Amino acid sequence: MSKEITNKQEMPEQLSDILLVLDKEKMKIQAVKSIDENGKMETVEPTKKNQNQFMRVDKSGDFFSNFFSNFFSQLKNPTNLSFFKVSADEAVNKAKEIQKQVDNPTLKGEKVMKEHEVKVEAKQNSKQENQNNMETAQTTPETSEYRYKPEQIDWDTMNNLGLSKEYLEKRNLLEPLLKGYKTNELIPVSVNFGTAILRTDVRLSLQATEDGRVVPALNGIRKEPNLNFEFFGHKFTNEDKKNLLETGNMSRVVDLKNSKTGELMPSIISVDRLTNELVALRTDFIKIPDEIKGVKLDDTQKQTLLEGKPLKLEGMISTKGTEFSATVQFNADKRYAEFLFDRSNSNQQTQNNGQNNQQNNQQNQTQEAPKTFRGKELTDEQNKDFKNGQTIYIDGLTDKKGQPYQGYITFNKENGKTNFEFFGHKFTDEDKKNLLETGNMGRVVDLKNSKTGELMPSIISIDRLTNDVIALRTDFIKVPDEIKGVKLDDAQKQTLMEGKPLKLEGMISTKGTEFSATVQFNADKRYVEFLFERNNSNRQTQSNGQTQNNQQNQSQEAPKKFRGKELTDDQHKDFKAGQTIYIDGLKDKKGQPYQGYITFNKENGKTNFEFPNQYKERVKPTEAHKTQTAVNSEGKTNEATKNIKEPLKSGQQTPKNKQQQEQQEKPKAPAKTRGKKIS
Repeated sequence: MSKEITNKQEMPEQLSDILLVLDKEKMKIQAVKSIDENGKMETVEPTKKNQNQFMRVDKSGDFFSNFFSNFFSQLKNPTNLSFFKVSADEAVNKAKEIQKQVDNPTLKGEKVMKEHEVKVEAKQNSKQENQNNMETAQTTPETSEYRYKPEQIDWDTMNNLGLSKEYLEKRNLLEPLLKGYKTNELIPVSVNFGTAILRTDVRLSLQATEDGRVVPALNGIRKEPNLNFEFFGHKFTNEDKKNLLETGNMSRVVDLKNSKTGELMPSIISVDRLTNELVALRTDFIKIPDEIKGVKLDDTQKQTLLEGKPLKLEGMISTKGTEFSATVQFNADKRYAEFLFDRSNSNQQTQNNGQNNQQNNQQNQTQEAPKTFRGKELTDEQNKDFKNGQTIYIDGLTDKKGQPYQGYITFNKENGKTNFEFFGHKFTDEDKKNLLETGNMGRVVDLKNSKTGELMPSIISIDRLTNDVIALRTDFIKVPDEIKGVKLDDAQKQTLMEGKPLKLEGMISTKGTEFSATVQFNADKRYVEFLFERNNSNRQTQSNGQTQNNQQNQSQEAPKKFRGKELTDDQHKDFKAGQTIYIDGLKDKKGQPYQGYITFNKENGKTNFEFPNQYKERVKPTEAHKTQTAVNSEGKTNEATKNIKEPLKSGQQTPKNKQQQEQQEKPKAPAKTRGKKIS
């Protein structure tokens, strides 16, 4: 499979150019802002302040050529104009250079102008040709909207992901991809590595490689936005994190650093609410409309939105003609000003302003029945029944272990979601509640073997790492005779056989203490697990049975390795005894060596790591300890206690009572001198 599939978090590419125009009568360079239906061109001063108003054109040669042909053909009196195409990031500086050449011509300046000038004569010929071909003239504007061509796409890689051209066309996803947009819905993809199959949902976009090929960029789902690490040199404050998690927008402009050039780019940051990825947008790409839902924006309001801040607007008119008020804010991912109503982090109601036609069309697409389910394409007959709301049988699906499975699916027209029946079983509200809260359904149900029609009594659990639904036939359930010193009677064994939870008291832990807990058989783990206090995202589990006990004991044993570095026997002996040991020869993700101190926590079985500076700060000795060390280990004398005869207490630096004080102050008798013996 092609290695160019991308899933890295990157800044949006700057793929556009700016069109500068020279009015030969006024001899002044301006930046093109727009052209109206009457052929009148609007321009603005080419300054940094006006960058967000510059009309942007795709950099690709073919696309620009088509665009300019159409643009030039609409102009009135174009003969007095000269046009220059410059990169968006250097538009302001190039405008100054060209204006300088206009005012004071030089050979160097003339070379710059020729390098960027768009030849009008060639475009006039194109205009004449287009007038002779009505079909071409009509399709040119549409062509100019596209960033990529279908033939540029690496279809071999796309097909390996289960994304054929026909599939994308039928789901109306190909056109927005060719225009350079991400899909506004999650797309199921599957990758077959031969010995394993990866299945996941992604937001899909296209990205050009250096050799001109166009490959898929996969934007996978994250559990939550990664706000604990720097993002293009920006470290998130607590306020940043709060805003991003609550509204999806950071609400301020920050300088992000281009890792290749070192350039600082003023940008706003938002969260992609489908994938939880962080998305940045340079401020010079922000386009603020003059009006939102009937309310004209003044300069102050526009500036508020340009700075990424929320703006409260009143007196807006909805599509139904009713007046309403709401907060609006520019979203870096969507690239338009969105409405912020009451929202939670996981379910946010948004409306858009700007690019309404495109966004509304995409929104309608999400309500259409998909043509594929978990990588398996439906037949025309299946799809017909499916989109009419009928339940259809589907096979040929593959689980995480590469094993085939099948089931029944129904399309919910109200929310646009597909409901999957697990081997003929439709989950009740109670089933869903149990699975989400404990990971186990809590009862036995008959699952249907689609090939033989056999009904298989089974229990159902959730794989807590992947959230896959796992079933286990009851004749595969093995319930132990004893759990942590408590012998099970027949009624208790039957409860576990039926997949139900069982409360046990008087069990003995590995530390010899008595405890009580609820136990339940888990279909994924295939053993009885302990259910303590748990939530859906972080469940504490313990195991029972021979395999389970081994696993539990292992989890509490001090590991022999730390981050790939094996401990020596002496190190491991001290480590498992709970002592802090020094370890070096570790390598970070960039291959750079580092070292530190590790301590094994016997209570939770975890290893705590400290860098040398953190360790030294933690064990920094007190003054009392320094004194004691000096006396005991370095042979030094503490003047305040040197005359005291009895042993000192740990950390003692002064006499502790009157008796010791008298001993300390008692003058020392002069040493006796030895006289010479006279014989």
